[in-house]
Amino acid sequence: TWVETGGTSVTVPGSVLHVAADTGGAWVAHTTGLSRVELGAVAGTSAFAPSEVLPPVSLPGGALAMAWRTGASWQVGTWTPADAKAGSAPRALALSHPATATFAVDGVLWVATAAADGSVVQAQSMTGSPPRVVDTVALDGPIGDLVATSPNGRMLVAVSQGTRDVLLYRADPETRFPLLADVTVAGAVTGFAFDESGETAYVITRVPEQLIALE
Repeated sequence: TWVETGGTSVTVPGSVLHVAADTGGAWVAHTTGLSRVELGAVAGTSAFAPSEVLPPVSLPGGALAMAWRTGASWQVGTWTPADAKAGSAPRALALSHPATATFAVDGVLWVATAAADGSVVQAQSMTGSPPRVVDTVALDGPIGDLVATSPNGRMLVAVSQGTRDVLLYRADPETRFPLLADVTVAGAVTGFAFDESGETAYVITRVPEQLIALE
């Protein structure tokens, strides 16, 4: 499989599951692992075998965090560019329930999981050996398919599964990540963007094609 970055086509092993770009290059998650792409070439690959991945999350220091499923088992792990270049395995933590969203608040990684008694969000410390859960917050309801985090890190945007509802959450663990708004849009949601302040979200839809501002 090939991906295009910086106008250059790069061949990566396996089938591409997700691509995340940063200032130094790009991360490509695929069915045989996670590759780091820099200067138009694969700089290294951390080999494992994900069946499904959630959108990766950028962490301080250029690190990347990602949750993935292999078979029926879910894990969350982190990599630095140096880890990928060396082909190192991720610093990984097994999850007790399927992951539904990952995001960072003030540089701390949070993972929403679909627990049997309702969704919970767990803060993960990925620097220890082994990684560990350091905090758990019970939610009033599931976060849904998380698609964006505001530039100031204070708002989460999700799409309710099987609906056209756009959900806005406050990224505040002290108040259990409360739901701020549930907005139904006319078309299928295809993209999001924020203004520089992070206070206004723009929703892109198709059929009909619209650009909707949410504050």
